[in-house]
Amino acid sequence: MASRLTEREHQTLQLIADRFSNKESARALGISAETVKWHLKQLYEKLQVNGRMQAVNQARKWQWLT
Repeated sequence: MASRLTEREHQTLQLIADRFSNKESARALGISAETVKWHLKQLYEKLQVNGRMQAVNQARKWQWLT
């Protein structure tokens, strides 16, 4: 499953786990906040979750976060 995530999705996931806002994540990644939202939407679909905390909890369960 982790291999289905893009590098940017992995980066976004790590940032939300580190409690970055969409705006902060956008600055850190050098992209727009709208693009961060798009990556999050893709992440939620792939992880079959409904939000940030569920995504982070699932990623921690699967040991995808550093």
